This record gives sequence, C-alpha cells and structure tokens, in this order.
Amino acid sequence: MRVRSVVWGTRRDGNHGAVHPGNGDDDVTVERAHIAHETRYAVRDGTRLLGVLAFDAGPAGTGPSVWKILLPGPQGTEDLYGTHEFLRPDGAQLTVWLTPIVGQDAATQLAAAVDAEPPRAARWQSQGGG
Repeated sequence: MRVRSVVWGTRRDGNHGAVHPGNGDDDVTVERAHIAHETRYAVRDGTRLLGVLAFDAGPAGTGPSVWKILLPGPQGTEDLYGTHEFLRPDGAQLTVWLTPIVGQDAATQLAAAVDAEPPRAARWQSQGGG
C-alpha cells in the first residue's frame, strides 16, 4: 500500500522543489513512495524511468543502512544493479555512489530528494539543515 508520494525535481528555470511532471517545467524528477518498510525514489527524465533508489528498513527498522539501485529492465521490470551499505548516509555519499550508475543529474536529484524526505530508519545526515 502506497502511503505517501511526492515529486521532487529541478524546473527548467533552475528552481528546486515540488514539480508537476508533464507540465513542461521539469527535466529530471524524483517520485518518493513509502510502501510498508521500504522507501523508494524513482528518478525519471520526463516519462522515461532512469532508475529506482530503494531503502528497506526491514520489519524491525534496525541494522545498517542498506540502499539498492534498480535500473529499468526488459518489459517494464526493475533489475537490481547494486547495493551499498552506509553507516551514516548523506547526500554526498549517495551522489558519489550513484553518479557512475545513473549519471550526475539523476544522482544529484536522488540525493536532494532523499535529503528533503529521508526514510525514517536510515540514520540520514541531512545536508539541508532539516
């Protein structure tokens, strides 16, 4: 069951924040969804899925922060590309890890979206002062 979904991105005018995909003011957007104990951030370029960053807190929400990156596969599937464990994750660490996988723009947007609304159990180190 999807609990919450927000879309984050950079508008063509350079401003960051909530965007409305399809209105022509977005380049790369990130949609956040929280489903059970998993938080997913789907990054898109227009309507094209670039990848999904997932954080699974597990039923107890304990243990290290393990993140997964899934890339679009054949026939609409999402294929696991890799996982990474962070002791105390932050935007800079996510950006460094994700850039070679999804590209600089998508990695930056994913890190900004996670920083704006991190998963509850991720021990996230906010870069935005929040």
